[in-house]
Amino acid sequence: MLSAWRWWLPPAAVSLILILAFVDPFVGDWDALDYTVNALRGYPSSMALGRSLFIFYNHALYILAHTFFGLSPERAYLVFKYAVVAQAPLAVVACWTLARDLTHSHRAATVAALLVVSSPVFVLYSGQVMTDVPALLLLTVALIIHLRGLQQQRFWLVLVGAALLGAGVNLRETMVFMFPGWCLRRLFAAGRAAADCGWSFFRACCFWSLQARFSLTGFSSIRVIARLGTAGENQCARNRRFIRFPSASSCPG
Repeated sequence: MLSAWRWWLPPAAVSLILILAFVDPFVGDWDALDYTVNALRGYPSSMALGRSLFIFYNHALYILAHTFFGLSPERAYLVFKYAVVAQAPLAVVACWTLARDLTHSHRAATVAALLVVSSPVFVLYSGQVMTDVPALLLLTVALIIHLRGLQQQRFWLVLVGAALLGAGVNLRETMVFMFPGWCLRRLFAAGRAAADCGWSFFRACCFWSLQARFSLTGFSSIRVIARLGTAGENQCARNRRFIRFPSASSCPG
């Protein structure tokens, strides 16, 4: 990979130049505003199934930036936006790697990466607080790991790829459409190797399903539990304000 930097570095550099040239000066689309507000609150988005993976890692970025650099909430969208910008060249490199693994050709992989870079949708959404580019990065990395697991007959790599695909469902729900294609590929694969890994593939599918199920409920459940834990304190504060307890000890806990 590193020895082939002359092939993947130019597309990645071109993508970064184009993205910085056309980066949105504001938050972006309405979706981006929804993500920004909910990332500040640390609460799942109203979009689709909540996209909690995207929301909560941006929330973590804001907490870190606010704690160490005093970032104000009104400028938090800059952190979220440039986190997406930073992921865009990585997505290009990941696309190059996947194409190289599939074609075994540096030239074909470079052409594939340049096709991604020349996409107006990719360039525009790389400069906004949107889930498209992070989902592309996670999807491509998951497919690279899964493909190498099949090629090298390493079942743990297949499981890691399945786990990333499952987690990606809660980054962007359209990643679930990779699952039917994944199944069809194994269904129409020919040869003894395809038959030998049938059971392993079935277990990976089960692992994918479990991971997707966790990603759809886990982050939200953690947040709900945290909110339930602070509900008593919030109610206590409201009671002090309006009812005026004689002392703080009058409030339980």
